[in-house]
Amino acid sequence: MELNPILGPGDCPQPGMWYVISSMGQHPSVRVGHTCSYVPGKTPDDKGRLVVIGGADPSGAYAETYQLDLDTYQWTTPDYSGLRPRYEHAMFQPVSQPNKIFVFGGADQGRNMNDLQVLDLDSGKWSTVSVTGTPPSPRTCRNCASLGDKLYVFGGGHQGAEPVSDRQLYAFDAASLAWTCLEVKGKKPSSRHGHVMVAVGTKIYLHGGMSREIFFNDMHEFDTSTLTWKQVRCKGDIPLGCTAHGAVAVGDKIVIFGGMTPNGALDATYVFNTSNSRWQRVKTDGAPPACRLDFAICTAKVFYDCPDEEDQVPAMSEAVQKLDAVLTSRTESSDGSSDKIADREASDSSRTLEGAGTQAQIASGDAKHLEGEDAPDRASPTEGACGAAAGAEIGAALPAEGAVAVAGPAGVSQGNCVVCVVHGGMDTEGLVFDDCLVLRLDNLS
Repeated sequence: MELNPILGPGDCPQPGMWYVISSMGQHPSVRVGHTCSYVPGKTPDDKGRLVVIGGADPSGAYAETYQLDLDTYQWTTPDYSGLRPRYEHAMFQPVSQPNKIFVFGGADQGRNMNDLQVLDLDSGKWSTVSVTGTPPSPRTCRNCASLGDKLYVFGGGHQGAEPVSDRQLYAFDAASLAWTCLEVKGKKPSSRHGHVMVAVGTKIYLHGGMSREIFFNDMHEFDTSTLTWKQVRCKGDIPLGCTAHGAVAVGDKIVIFGGMTPNGALDATYVFNTSNSRWQRVKTDGAPPACRLDFAICTAKVFYDCPDEEDQVPAMSEAVQKLDAVLTSRTESSDGSSDKIADREASDSSRTLEGAGTQAQIASGDAKHLEGEDAPDRASPTEGACGAAAGAEIGAALPAEGAVAVAGPAGVSQGNCVVCVVHGGMDTEGLVFDDCLVLRLDNLS
């Protein structure tokens, strides 16, 4: 098995390569259905942090909050009390309240939920939000989109492979603490769960997901200024229909990774250009991450020392680099594994979560493919008919592309760049991960 290169504090990630973060401290255990978000630093010396919330393993759901210091790559477990155990929940940070993280819905081991809780990062306390309006019904819904102070919720999981039948689009306003069921125009996406939703500009994009045995590969666009849905006619390297993948936005592009098809878990990375509706598979150097689904994902800014060229993090050995052509043409399979998996007893390895286990069973069963809506869109052909992964995007807080040089400690020059962060997840064989990977997002091709 090929290993990903290691990224330590101050190391410079190279474009087009997946790295494993070399961290210290008590890191989150293996889990699925959790979320992660980037909290920028408040001072020039503060490099910010990743916040990982909730999730579950075969033993149950977690009420934990972890933080990764992006200067030292040190994990900590702050005493943030009050979170209800949950997984497959939505997460967002309102632009006007950057010190707060909201979570909505999800499930514990016994039921789906539709409550809202908020973490005040200054006080270190979770509290339940008293809302007005009518919230969405209880559901799993890890892939929701946030724009400004609003969280947008569409679809989600009801039970097993069954999505909620509700095709309404809901918006929660963190400023007024009110839910609104939007009166939309245009053709709504079909009922589904496991899809991804991200915001680019004033528009929200929805991709993939599943309903019972059907896997979708369609892309839908919702214009928040006109409240209108439309299906996007895509071109290029259109991904297979998939569910439980992850997505983030950077500039006018959407990056998706992983997920599950009827044939197993995926390790591929794709970029969707919203300006021309074209998909492109990313050609990465070295090994991709292990195939996985139901992981946490977000964008973040990482800082690195600016060394001489010969001192930068080795990309990979020459022999591994020669495999690039093979890696970029490899079939999407579920053979991935990880050397960073915690040891598990045999009894645990055979146990599955209700949601993730059902998806894995469907992937190996008699699943159907569906392109687009009930009638196929011939402009978006598919070989097969990407729930979860909150594409927690923070485009307003991050530069769209490129690296920026800044003055570092003791006169050392430093740079920074935007990366996609992936944490945890599982494959369709029941292997659950605890690794933390990053991919630099500038100059993806």
